[in-house]
Amino acid sequence: MLKGDFTIIAVLFFLAGLVYLAVRKRKFFYLTISLIVLNLIPILLYEKTATHFYLTSMVVFFCLPFACGLAWLKEGIVLFYIKFIKPGISKRAAFLSLPQNTSNLTQCRKRKFIALKTVFFLFFFIAVTLFPLHLFAANFKAMDRSRDTYEYDYWAAAIESMKDDSIIISNSLTAHIPIYIDKFETGKNIEIIRNVDLDQIRAIVKENIGKRDIYYTDSYLPDLSQYFSVETYGTRFYKKDFRESFLIYKINDIKVDLIITAEPEKLDIDFGRKQTLVFTIQNNSKNILSMTSVELELPKALKLLQMDKSSDMESPPGLARGIYMWTAGPYQVQPGSAYKVALLVQADAKAHDEIKFRITTGNMYVEGPSVEVSIK
Repeated sequence: MLKGDFTIIAVLFFLAGLVYLAVRKRKFFYLTISLIVLNLIPILLYEKTATHFYLTSMVVFFCLPFACGLAWLKEGIVLFYIKFIKPGISKRAAFLSLPQNTSNLTQCRKRKFIALKTVFFLFFFIAVTLFPLHLFAANFKAMDRSRDTYEYDYWAAAIESMKDDSIIISNSLTAHIPIYIDKFETGKNIEIIRNVDLDQIRAIVKENIGKRDIYYTDSYLPDLSQYFSVETYGTRFYKKDFRESFLIYKINDIKVDLIITAEPEKLDIDFGRKQTLVFTIQNNSKNILSMTSVELELPKALKLLQMDKSSDMESPPGLARGIYMWTAGPYQVQPGSAYKVALLVQADAKAHDEIKFRITTGNMYVEGPSVEVSIK
């Protein structure tokens, strides 16, 4: 029975309480009905869903008739006992026939009667509390959050092993938790950086690598292992019905750290003249730079004649959709070394445009500086 639905029982007590108020306390009956109806009007007319304020008010208004229904039940039990049960057992238990005036009765009979009333009210109280106790037991697991600290425990364990002044880069929905933990508990002066894109991450890593430990969560970020040398840190964050799952990684080194320069930085040339154009890729990383492709976009007013003798790129490019491309790589650049792409161009028409240059490495594009072209 405890597993059943007690709603119908609560409704019956509520209706019985309304009848009780209508018969014995009519003013309270009118007041209760008015409060319930007036509280329902804004919910039905103006609210899409019932707010906590209105729900709490309705529960309070329902409590009075519900309590009156319980009181009427108690009176009914007492009346049933007096009329049907008491006459049959009062001869065997004289204390059950205790009169209204008890001043002349012995203390023993008084104590027995008081004990009987206590037992009756105890059983009655247990009976009427079955409904709220059942609701509490049925919903405790769903409503209890006292032990739901998985997010906190995960981040607390992660921060515990981190060094002071570390950096955590995270776009996770839980990124506010390590901020709280470090500020109010660990005090390790860990910097938590949130809501960043790839370019911002690369700038942060380049500025701090070798100086501070850098960690990141892989939620809502591209695969950073193609740009940096990383290792997993700790276990995977996973919680049932949570919107995300992620791992924490530690960044140990930069795989791709390069600078592209152009010479000249601005090209002023007369019509028909030739000019050598040099793009230099400087590898500042400790790792070998492997370029899978090199792309050059020339304006239509410039014509590519040939590769210059000073160029490390000796093979001529292919042409696709107006872009010169070298795709026979990988073209490798040793750590600390430079790689030149030098070519001879000729001005074919008067124009004002720009030259674009970029390489592909680690599945990403690295743009070189744009060279402004002015042909007179």
